[in-house]
Amino acid sequence: MESVNVRLGHDQVLEDITLQVEQRQIFLIVGPNGGGKTTLLKTIMGVLAPNTGTVAVFDQSPQTVRRRGFFGYLPQKGQYAQDFPALVRDVVAMTRFAQKKWLEVLTGKDKRLIEQALLDVDMAEFSRHPFATLSGGQKQRVLIARALAKEPRILILDEPSTGLDTVAQDSFYQLLLKLRDEQNLTIIMVSHDIGAVSTIGDQIACLKRKIHFHGPPQACMTPENLRKTFGRNIHFLMHDQNCQTCKRRK
Repeated sequence: MESVNVRLGHDQVLEDITLQVEQRQIFLIVGPNGGGKTTLLKTIMGVLAPNTGTVAVFDQSPQTVRRRGFFGYLPQKGQYAQDFPALVRDVVAMTRFAQKKWLEVLTGKDKRLIEQALLDVDMAEFSRHPFATLSGGQKQRVLIARALAKEPRILILDEPSTGLDTVAQDSFYQLLLKLRDEQNLTIIMVSHDIGAVSTIGDQIACLKRKIHFHGPPQACMTPENLRKTFGRNIHFLMHDQNCQTCKRRK
């Protein structure tokens, strides 16, 4: 993205955004609620067009990349039905049906991709379970599997850990590291919780309408960067060499 500006109605939501995401990275976008994070994701995917500036993904327009199915998207928790009356396998299968014509059935390849996606997120044993009966962390894994079954090159995650307890959250982050390392996926993830995600990211962008920092997560943790992004009343928990969670992630 280079010099991107996005207005929604009379509101300037994104201002002069310039950033670059490398392949096979976990790229974090952090900032307060209302800071423009979801708008930034929609601009990356070509759902929203910038008023000025340019966006390129793999040297192509975001719309072209989206049509080719290279984006796997996990929306915010409130944007899908938690009690959806379907089996886990059917939820994952939706992404394959979305690419087919009316009344077209799943092929052998489709079924293999669905099964592999559930294996990749350690949810194969729940294939025949109702989606509504799963825990929050398990539902997130199933939705990641749905995105993976699309054979994406980039995973776009909008506040994926919202509502998860600490154990489920840590397990989910371990899954993202596994997908990056074993499947060479690029992961772009939005969060307002900079403390929770800072240990898993390769790069981070602090966003509050403007980019106030873009670089390694460790270098972001300065009082000035945090003040510009989140405001003055910030209490940040630093992870040191004795942190057991960090040790498990190595």
